[in-house]
Amino acid sequence: MTHVAVIRGGAGDEFGVSLKNGIAAIELLRDDPSYAIKDITVSPGGEWLHSGFVRTPQQCLLNVDVVLVASHGPYGEGGILQRELMRHAVPYTGSDPFASAMTLNKLFTKKLLKERSIALPRSMPVSKDSDYVRAVQNIEHLFGPQYIVKPIDSGSSFGVQRANGLPELLSALAVAFRKYSRVLVEEFISGTEVSVSAAKDFRNQNLYIFPTVEVIPESGQSFFSQTAKEQNQATFIAPARLSTAQKKEITEIVRNAYQALGLGHYARFDLIVTQNDIYLLEVNTQAQFHQRTPFEEALESVGVSKHEFLEQLLNNARSNKIV
Repeated sequence: MTHVAVIRGGAGDEFGVSLKNGIAAIELLRDDPSYAIKDITVSPGGEWLHSGFVRTPQQCLLNVDVVLVASHGPYGEGGILQRELMRHAVPYTGSDPFASAMTLNKLFTKKLLKERSIALPRSMPVSKDSDYVRAVQNIEHLFGPQYIVKPIDSGSSFGVQRANGLPELLSALAVAFRKYSRVLVEEFISGTEVSVSAAKDFRNQNLYIFPTVEVIPESGQSFFSQTAKEQNQATFIAPARLSTAQKKEITEIVRNAYQALGLGHYARFDLIVTQNDIYLLEVNTQAQFHQRTPFEEALESVGVSKHEFLEQLLNNARSNKIV
């Protein structure tokens, strides 16, 4: 029997997402007699809880064979949890601390991907304590008039806003700076939104790239927002309605980005396909099991259940264990 600790929660916008994701993973494993599950929650303040009591990480990880990282945001995707697990020599799913931290930070991610000549939307970081009105005027001259404002180190589309024109951009920044000290302003690129999941050592391939999934937001929505994700307000088509050449190019972009970022067992890539180019928008290092997602659509398109994928993820983590 394999003793699996599912760790969910942690500080950041995605605390609620992490709780739901962890519960969904537990439900997938609960009825499998080959697993004994330990449910561990990390509070927004960083306390580890098991069975309703605050415990030390060492107590929580006692006799654990492998950890399923179900935590999102800075704690679970930014390398903090991974460093703690490495200190206790417990194997875990996902990327290592360095790759996690680099990928969560959109500025670092862009820097590494630019070095690989991967097409990215033009962007500029803007700080709350700077003269951001002047910065916005520079942005208007560099790219525009349509923008996306997003936190530099948050996922699940939390805090992401669409702005059209200078007044809306200034308003969006004012809203963002109520919560975040620094954000990224990107040019909004109109095209076909797609999502691609990839997994290492899956189906006898060193890097298995799932079919490209087309994401169609509901009418009236210009992108796959946080609300749309939570309320399943999108249609997914797998495989995406793209040409063979476009799909081949996307596969190469994913392979290139995976290598550049040094990613671990799983990652998902969000891209925009235009008539002339393919732009990489976001990279996510955690799988989601709690809601309808492009990841689930990709699994179904190749006949893989979420339980089967999760089992392979845990096996890969144990085969690469630290101890």
